[in-house]
Amino acid sequence: MSRKSLILCVAVLTAMILALGIAIAFLYSGSGKESGRQKVSLDGAECCLAAVPSDAVLVLCSSRADKAFGGVLSSYALPDSLYRSMERGDLASLKRRPVSVSLHYSGKLIPLYVFDVDGLSETSSANLMSMVSSMGCQVQRQGDFLLVSESDALVKSAARHVGREISVVDAPGFADALKTVDGDMNVFMSHLHAKRLLAAAGDRNVTRHTSFVEHAAKWSAMDISEGAP
Repeated sequence: MSRKSLILCVAVLTAMILALGIAIAFLYSGSGKESGRQKVSLDGAECCLAAVPSDAVLVLCSSRADKAFGGVLSSYALPDSLYRSMERGDLASLKRRPVSVSLHYSGKLIPLYVFDVDGLSETSSANLMSMVSSMGCQVQRQGDFLLVSESDALVKSAARHVGREISVVDAPGFADALKTVDGDMNVFMSHLHAKRLLAAAGDRNVTRHTSFVEHAAKWSAMDISEGAP
């Protein structure tokens, strides 16, 4: 799964670079003194960001799980399986729930899935937990969120972040990038980790922009419209 996530990451970055013909789609450098604890109201597509650890490399958040899993993430095993279950009716109540998918670096890029399960029935929550567990993932309920990853350490890290009310939104520059998008599905990229992300492309036309991307801004943001019918 991590290898496929890496491919996803490269595809997103390459699209951003080609769009502007430089290195990224949007640059948000911000101005003035930044605060690592900017408090931002999170709702809609962004609500799950509250459970994403601050060391995230890349984050995709969507206001609807079916739009993300049946669209831009449909070629990946876990999202595809969950989407099929939604369509069959097994997880129908999850369709219109916000979700986020983030990548974190720990020797390799590892995905973390965060589901907003506030108000979701116990049966639906249990079905979701059972399904992701059967696919070899670690899962934990923390407050209003269900945290899923192949890495138990990452799930526990996310749970700690929720408990301490600290998230990727508190990372320097993220709040500024967040203000620039208001779509139903948004992607955020950390420029601090641009070297790892761009190196995965293996194309000099892409990797030669690494230094520029790293120093151009702290985060980039874009909204995308691809999704399920």
